[in-house]
Parts: sequence; C-alpha cells; structure tokens
Amino acid sequence: MRSSYPTLKEISAEAGVSIALVSVVLNGKKGRIMASEQTKAKILAVAKSLGYEPNRNARGLRMQRSFLIGVSVYNISSSFVPEILSGIESEFLHTSYSMLLGAHRNHEELRERLEVFRRRRVDGVILISTNHRVCEKYLGQFPDFPAVTVGCAPDLPHCSSVMSDRHEIGSIAAAALVARGHCNIGYLCNDYGNCGGFQDYLNLYRQQQCNCFRLECKNYFDVGVDAAVKLLTAHPEISAVFADSDVLGAAAIQAAVKLGRRVPQDLAVLGVDDSMLCRLTVPQLSSINQPKREQGSAAARILMQMLDGGKVEHIAFPGKLVCRESLGDIKSL
Repeated sequence: MRSSYPTLKEISAEAGVSIALVSVVLNGKKGRIMASEQTKAKILAVAKSLGYEPNRNARGLRMQRSFLIGVSVYNISSSFVPEILSGIESEFLHTSYSMLLGAHRNHEELRERLEVFRRRRVDGVILISTNHRVCEKYLGQFPDFPAVTVGCAPDLPHCSSVMSDRHEIGSIAAAALVARGHCNIGYLCNDYGNCGGFQDYLNLYRQQQCNCFRLECKNYFDVGVDAAVKLLTAHPEISAVFADSDVLGAAAIQAAVKLGRRVPQDLAVLGVDDSMLCRLTVPQLSSINQPKREQGSAAARILMQMLDGGKVEHIAFPGKLVCRESLGDIKSL
C-alpha cells in the first residue's frame, strides 16, 4: 500500500528512473547527474499526479535558507496596501517562500521590525513605504538583507525598488487640468514624496498665466481638510486642486463643502492612487491609477531573483488618468 505522502522512491518507481535522478530534478540539484528535458518533464508530471510537495524545512537546511521573506508596511490601513500584499503573495504561491508580515508606525518600530526579521532568519526583506530617507537609513543598517522597497527608491547597493513613476503621474495630472482650462491650481503635497512632474509641467505654461499654489501636509484626512481650507481661503482664485493621494483628494472635497464651493462646478479635484476611497466620496473622486498588485508581484519576483544571485533592479510603473465626477471643466463654470 502506498503511504499517504508520496516518497522519492515511489516517484522513481512510477517514472521508471533512479531515486537519485528524481532527487536531482525535484530539488534542483546541480552536479554530475543530469536529466534530459523529456525525463525531467516525466518526473515532474508523475510527482504532480501523486501529490508530491517538497519538504521546505529539509530544503532550507540543505540550502541554508529559511524561505521566509520579511514584509513590513508603514501604513497597513492604507487602501492600496492589500493589493500590493496580494501581488506579493501571488508570486510566492507556487514557490517555497512565504511572508512574515509586520507593520511599523514610526522609525523606532521599523528598526525593531528589522531586528525581528533578523532573529527569524528571513532570507530577504520587502519594505512598503514612500519615505526613501527612512528606508535608506534603516535598511542601510542591515546590509546582509537583500531588500526591495515598494513606493520609493533608496540609494543602497543591496536594495532594489519598485514604484510608480511619480514624475510622470504629476505630468499626467497637470496636463489633465490644463487641458480643461484651469490656470489657478492648488497642489496639496504629501510630505513623503511629491509628484515633481506636476510642477515641471505647469512651469511650461507660465506664459499662459498658469499658477500653482502649493501647500505641503501630512497624508491624513483631518490634516488634509484643514490644509485645503487654508489653501482655498488664502487663494480664492483656485479653480482646481491636485492632491497627490486619494486621502488628500477626499479631504479637498470636504474642504470645498465647508467653504460652500461645489465640486466640480466651482472646484475640480484630482487625486492619486485610484483607491476604493474614490468611489465613496460625493462626488466620486477622479484619480491617477497606480498599478498596485503589479508592484507587489514585481517586488517578490525581483527579490527571489536576487536571492538566486540576480542583480539589483529599479522599476517604475506608469500611471493612468481615471476620470470621474470631481474633474470639472473651467469652461462650464
């Protein structure tokens, strides 16, 4: 009677090859014993049909790996984090790797989280954060960790990065507002990394009296409401607000309500992220879409390649304008 869990011996008997050859194929060994592509395919097919799964603990001891990847998130309640995590998990699904998930709310908690990862002997780290200075400082203290950041690009030799092209996102936003006739535009800037292309694009239109009124603030709703009220009160000529997160975009809509200004009839509002929050505001918030799941998938894929000797990579994904009710046209005012 066959055991409940298939062994290498049973797979070799079914495939008609030696146990040594089965071990080479299933464990990815390299040496004197080699299998042809046809034999390799046959062994893998038999293993799959019998329900064989590699023993991760044994493989980890052999390869001196834990097959654990530490993943730390700055703001785990953010609306786009679950999609990034979903992308990471999907990439690990058919591999031996799994996530050790944690969160940090400040610099000290990030340092402690990385210490926990070290004690758990993770093979590498994925850090989801938009603050490149903080990532650079603390990941720099752990040079033995191959790492990938999602949301920023710290300058470290052992660290790859995956993020949206913030400069392009800013350019898309500016072009959308200028094309709709807005020339006095407010800019609510998240203090953890702004869309530089927004300012650059508007500078090209200064000869058309295109003015930008910028105000930097924390990426929190209540703080954003106060900042937007301050900005719109100081510059009542503003006809559109670009907020470089959906949280701040929703805050700008709330600020308009407080000031008795209609969106989009009196004020157009455009955010960044294209999160679920866009569907919950009234009116619905227009936004620049960032491919979130794809970023998570790319981060996991790059890190696994680095663990197998691959090089450090830096990837920037393009954004895409998603028009909803909040993006008005100055000509209709």
